[in-house]
Amino acid sequence: MKCAHMTDIPIDSLYAEGLQPGVDIGVKIDHHDLIFELTLRRRLIFIQFLNLADKRNSHPEKPEKANILADLVCEGLVCGSDVFKIDLGQPAAYGLLDGIALFNHLRRREGGDDVDFMSDQQFRRLLDFLGLSWNGYRRVRKGVKKRIGKHMQKIKIDSLEGLLRAMESAPHLKEEVGRLMTVPISRFFRDRRLWQVLEDRLIPQILVNEKKKMKVWSAGCARGEEVYSFKIIWEKMRGRVKEVPELELWGTDINPSYLEKARQGIYAASSLKALSLRDQSNFFHALPGNLFAVVDSLKDGVLWQPHNLLTDLPPASGFSIIFLRNNLLTYYENKFLAPAFEKVVEALRPRGFLIIGARENLPGGFQTLRPSSQHPNIFRKIDGGPAINHEKIGTIP
Repeated sequence: MKCAHMTDIPIDSLYAEGLQPGVDIGVKIDHHDLIFELTLRRRLIFIQFLNLADKRNSHPEKPEKANILADLVCEGLVCGSDVFKIDLGQPAAYGLLDGIALFNHLRRREGGDDVDFMSDQQFRRLLDFLGLSWNGYRRVRKGVKKRIGKHMQKIKIDSLEGLLRAMESAPHLKEEVGRLMTVPISRFFRDRRLWQVLEDRLIPQILVNEKKKMKVWSAGCARGEEVYSFKIIWEKMRGRVKEVPELELWGTDINPSYLEKARQGIYAASSLKALSLRDQSNFFHALPGNLFAVVDSLKDGVLWQPHNLLTDLPPASGFSIIFLRNNLLTYYENKFLAPAFEKVVEALRPRGFLIIGARENLPGGFQTLRPSSQHPNIFRKIDGGPAINHEKIGTIP
């Protein structure tokens, strides 16, 4: 069994599983003579052994680890890929995603409503049908499967084959499933170094030439953390610079429910961990339940709009900055993302900046984009020449 002890789990992984951060969720399991409690607490999953009695061991207080795991495996509770580490007598941290798989399995034994209805092979078939990438969804597939399974129960479809047939004959169902496939993993100022470059170098550089209006687009904005992060920088800039242009700030996403949450602007405290206490105080109001709401000045002027990157035209043109992080380039197959990416590039003004995710690459063929020396995930649109080499489009360099 391969072991790893993970103690710094990103809170956004909780969102990927449809769980609320900052809430303790626990279940106590009586497995014959083995009683233990599994608890999801903020950023870690803990397993606490409450009773370690084991009939095959003469020292109940110190049973053999192999015996306990053998019992669990025989009962179908865990497998080697689920368990990262067990430290007898102490809470043991699990890798979050694999730990949640165990947690959900235990919930099912206790009458929980989580259902693992789809194998990875079946999930791959669904991804292929929708033109989505296994590599993009591999780490977050459990939460996505859960959402799809609940939707299938709601519309009374009991098999993947039935779902695929229904989507072929009903385009609106395919759109609904596509929205459920979206992954709203984000937080304020995700990749803090990138935001520091934006605040200290990129935006001041743009303001030298932008005197009347600056257009910014957060494409695939999910619940709005990226949009409000930019607005915080902008508001701080207004306090330092005598004259700033008008800001036209767009937040678009394929999922209307995410946009509604973005409009509300209410977030868990864990989403704000990259902000200083001063910025939290200046730009958020505390609410009951360890929640925080953005101040009205951050909401002012933001243009929220449903938008499908694959099928819709950009909401405007002449953007100085486009955020395209952790969506199109992560979750879609090359043959589908290339035409959509072309539209995004065309929406940038000459010498405008495109910002992609930390683990993403540009598709090949886009000759007008050049990497910026300021940050590896920032690209600048250059003037002149053909924008696209169609012989290379869709390839990953």
